[in-house]
Formats: sequence, C-alpha cells, structure tokens
Amino acid sequence: MGNEITVQGLPKAANGLTLPLRTLLDSQALKAHRAMLAMELEVLAMKTDRFGWERERGNPIQDRLITDWMDTLQDYPLDEVQRGISACLDTKPGKMPNERDVLFQVHKDRARQLLTMPKPAVDDPVRPPPTSEEKARVAEMMRQAGFAPRGFDDDKPIGTCAKCEAVILKRNGSRHDSAGKMICHPCFEETSHD
Repeated sequence: MGNEITVQGLPKAANGLTLPLRTLLDSQALKAHRAMLAMELEVLAMKTDRFGWERERGNPIQDRLITDWMDTLQDYPLDEVQRGISACLDTKPGKMPNERDVLFQVHKDRARQLLTMPKPAVDDPVRPPPTSEEKARVAEMMRQAGFAPRGFDDDKPIGTCAKCEAVILKRNGSRHDSAGKMICHPCFEETSHD
C-alpha cells in the first residue's frame, strides 16, 4: 500500500515497545495512519459481514463505528493491529470483533513480547568483608544490648566453679570472685546479693 505505519524505524520505549503513535507522528502522517486503520475495518467488515456493511454506507452510525475504531487503535502500528485482528478471528472465527477486542489482543501480544525479553542484569554492589574493628564494634554493641553471639565452640568447657565445682561453659561466660577465682553465674549472683 505504501502509507502503512509499521514498527520498523519507529522510536522505542526503554522496554522495547513502540511509543504511542499520536505522540510520534505529525498530523498528516497520523491522518494517513488513521485512514489505513479505517481501511482495515472495511476489509474486516467485508470478510465477516458480507452484505450488511455496504448497506449502511454513509450512515452516521457507521461513521461513528469507523471513528471509534480509529480513535482506539491510532496509537499502534498497523502490523500490530493486523496481528490483533488475526488473533480475534482465530479466537472467534466469523465474528466481527470490535475495536476493544482488537486492542485487547494488541496488549496481549505486547505483554508476551515483554515477557520474552531478557531481564536486565541487576548490579549488586560488592561489599568488602567487614574488618576486624567493625566486627569487634558490632559484637560490643550486641553484647551491650544483651545479645551474646554464639559460635561453634560455645559449648566448650572453660573451667569449673571454685564454689560449687560446676562446669562453666564458654557460652555462659565466666565470673570471678573477690579472690580472682572463676565462679559460675548462679554462685556469682549469690555472692553479689550477700
């Protein structure tokens, strides 16, 4: 035909889809594109309604149908609209789709295109491992807040209580009495209340 506005050569959005044509085309090109859309409707009407469409020629109702068709589909390239019409006819053969049916198929096709596009790589910032000073600072803050980080050797015995001779584990921590001897936590509590 020669005047078709197709996807080739049109600017794309960041997601790879064609931008709305009413924002890209000048008034003459948009008018020509709308005329091609109206022709698609005429062809579709001839295919699905062999006799009724021609009898309505020049009727204000038919003019309104054509205008609604053009207004709804003017943002999409002709090849996308044609694919949408084909999908409508595949779904309901012989039934005349309206502009919303075609628009739904165009959106469905665009969604399929977006889903098949490769996902952009997300750059995860590489953080260096914490320094020993940072580890010590965090451990001290945790200790002051009442949290004691546990390690693999927390169940390791570190001695026996000088008062009750109970085994003192590393995770429980050690206390010392006034003589400097290691005592367990319960014994320490008893001596501190006396």
